Amino acid sequence: MVPDPRFTMLGLEYFCFEGDALWSAPDEQLVAMAKEELVTLGLAEASDVIDGVVVRQSKAYPMYDHSYQANVARIRSFLELAASNLQVAGRNGMHKSTTRITRC
Repeated sequence: MVPDPRFTMLGLEYFCFEGDALWSAPDEQLVAMAKEELVTLGLAEASDVIDGVVVRQSKAYPMYDHSYQANVARIRSFLELAASNLQVAGRNGMHKSTTRITRC
């Protein structure tokens, strides 16, 4: 994703709601905030950052409401019939409607 091997790409993710102050902030302000956080975390100096891009992804995470279990069951039933060989991939494909606890 980065054509020059001397550089790397870092992605910072902020949680917000469409239309709130963070969502509505200008791109330049968000890039500046990200630079400040990289410095605070000790990951980079602000001068190390050569570019910044903001991508606003609406509804990136599931929101559970009082009827989500019925809605998920309906979708699963459909997928079992229409796409029985479906394999989910990536972080968003792995959201689960149940909680699992694993002990090591």
